[in-house]
Amino acid sequence: MKIARPARPLLLLNFFRLIAVLGAVPFLINTVDILLNLQAPALDSSTDPVMRLLMGLLAAPLTLAIAVLCIRRAPGNLIGWMLVSFGYGISVQVMRNNLLPLGLEMVIANFLIGVFWFAFLLIPLYFPDGQLYPLRANRWGNPLVSLLIISSVAISTISNPQYTWGSGVNQVSVPNPLLVIDWNYTVVTIPMMVSLIVVGIIVVILRYRGSRELEHLQLRWLLFGVLLQGIITILTFWAPSEIDRISTWFSSLYNLIIPLSIGIAVLRYRLYDIDLIIRRTLQYGLLTVLLGLVYFGMVVLLEQAFRAITGQESPLAVVLSTLAIAALFHPLRKRLQVIIDRRFYRQKYDAARALEEFNAVARQEVELERLSSQMVGVVKQTVSPEEVWIWIKE
Repeated sequence: MKIARPARPLLLLNFFRLIAVLGAVPFLINTVDILLNLQAPALDSSTDPVMRLLMGLLAAPLTLAIAVLCIRRAPGNLIGWMLVSFGYGISVQVMRNNLLPLGLEMVIANFLIGVFWFAFLLIPLYFPDGQLYPLRANRWGNPLVSLLIISSVAISTISNPQYTWGSGVNQVSVPNPLLVIDWNYTVVTIPMMVSLIVVGIIVVILRYRGSRELEHLQLRWLLFGVLLQGIITILTFWAPSEIDRISTWFSSLYNLIIPLSIGIAVLRYRLYDIDLIIRRTLQYGLLTVLLGLVYFGMVVLLEQAFRAITGQESPLAVVLSTLAIAALFHPLRKRLQVIIDRRFYRQKYDAARALEEFNAVARQEVELERLSSQMVGVVKQTVSPEEVWIWIKE
């Protein structure tokens, strides 16, 4: 009996293959231009030259390299082809002003960044195997998703009266040379994008619950990328003015997080202990946010207290706040670790507690038979083997 294979999203696959071909020329032109004009301003003149350098010569080419590796390993998997649009989208964000005729430049930039965001929304639906979940949904789901994405890209291209780039005083605008009908296309695209976000979250949850160990590991890598990107976004937003340059580096390179996570998940999903990485990311991310809030809160309160007492500011506020953070670091880290393990890694948390309790009993137990029985119980609780044997040397 032949097993019917699920239908592949051929229309969507060919669409992203076409994007890979069309975007190759502006990507190469922009990359060479950045090499030749390192200090030249970007299309959005507020973009820092360092950001243009990091995004154009590091983030975009590395994303494209990950995409090529994924395509070579699984050419029929939609994920690798969508990552190509990621690389192009990162590149056009730092395209130089007047690199091409302004109208053409604005069309390319807006089109590729639009495809970039659509690919971003499709990843939860098709990750990691390039198929919708459940498999029976591919027959009707692939044509529906393909129609939504391709029609949205086409409608936004021909109905947008004006292309814009940047914001505020740095905004550049030109009339759309491809305008066919002046229509508010957002009444279609925004509800569609919100629907894709909601459906994507539901699909990831259902896929994780119904998948095997391999897909569990791959989905955890995607979760790690999303989590780390969110933490870096928050930290970058809160960065004080003294570290603006480091903030610029973060905001430039965080575009790499999702492609790197996907690349590891698709190519070498067993390379690292992803559970440990996620636990450490949660632990130190929350720790950084909490200690930052405590630090700035103490500095403000102590400075007000010193001003009320002495009538002037004092550097002791910063010194005392720093000492308090140093004293809180280890206790708060241990407490957060217990909370995270108890909430998200209950099995490991229970296993660790069982081992701690056995260590306490083993120090006081003197009867070999009772100690052996307790050891067997701990092994069954923590490792869950089919059989347990204890060999005691005479």
